[in-house]
Amino acid sequence: MPDYKFRIYHLSGALVAELSLPSNATVADILTNLPAMPTGSGNPQHVTRQLLHQGRLLEEGEALKKRFCLENAAELQLLQRSPEVQIIRPETSIPARGLSVALCGPPTAGKSSILLRCAEDGFNEGYWVPATGIDFRKVYLTIDGEAVLVRLWDEPKRQEHYRTFQPPFFARKAALIMVIDITSDNPFWQVDHSLRLIEKESILTKVMLGNKVDLESRRQISQADAQRFASERGFHYFETSAKDGTNVTQALGFTVVDALQKAERGDPDLPRPPPRSRESACSVQ
Repeated sequence: MPDYKFRIYHLSGALVAELSLPSNATVADILTNLPAMPTGSGNPQHVTRQLLHQGRLLEEGEALKKRFCLENAAELQLLQRSPEVQIIRPETSIPARGLSVALCGPPTAGKSSILLRCAEDGFNEGYWVPATGIDFRKVYLTIDGEAVLVRLWDEPKRQEHYRTFQPPFFARKAALIMVIDITSDNPFWQVDHSLRLIEKESILTKVMLGNKVDLESRRQISQADAQRFASERGFHYFETSAKDGTNVTQALGFTVVDALQKAERGDPDLPRPPPRSRESACSVQ
C-alpha cells in the first residue's frame, strides 16, 4: 500500500522532519512521529503543536487520504506555542476552575517561602507557620486567558520533621510539588523516605524544585544530578529561587497545566471537570 509523504518545516524555514505514513493515518499520527524540539529555556514546558497546510490549520482527527494525494510529498508548517501563564494579584474572586496542590519538602528547603512567593510575590526570611498547622493559600492564574484557582497546601510542620505523612494531606490533590535545597550536603537523602511514601499516592503530576539558586556559590549538587534524581522518580525538575522569584511562576504554571491536561484526557484518578456554569467550581482536587 503506497504511503503519504510529508516534509515538515518550522516557521523559520528549517526542515523539521520527512515522514512517510500509511493511507489510514491521521494528522495526529504526523504530530506523534515528529522529533522533540528544544524549548530553549532548559526547563520542562508544555508545548502545543499544530500543522498548517496551504494556509489552513489541520485538525488532528483529519484522515490523510481526504486531504492529500499520493503523487507528491506535501509540505507542512509546524506551529509551536507554550501556554501563556500569569498570576493574578491581588487575590480576586472571579469564576475559575479549581485544583489543589500539595507542597512538601525538608524544613529548611524553603517550601514555605515558595508558597509566599506564589501567593504574594514576596519573600520574608522569618516566614513561618504554626508548628502543628497547615499553611493554605489561594493563587489565581490565567492560562491562555482562562482563570484557574490553585489551592496550595503547605505540608504540616510535624510531618516534615518526623516524616509521618498522613493520607488526608495528599487526598484529592491534583499535583505535588517537592522542594529540595541545592545548598544542602545531601538533599536526596532528606527526601528519599518521603518519596517512598508518596509513591503510594495517586498523584499523577509531580514536580521537584531545586531551590536556592540565588546561592549558587554554595551549591552542593549539580543540576544534572538533581535532574536525573527527579526523573528517575517520575518528577519534572525546575531550579528556583524563592528569594528572587527565579522560575517560581514557570514551575507553578507548568504544574497546573500538566494537572489540567491530565484531567481533560480523563487519566485515572483525576476526575473530569464538571460543567462550567457554577462559579469557582472545584473541578480537580
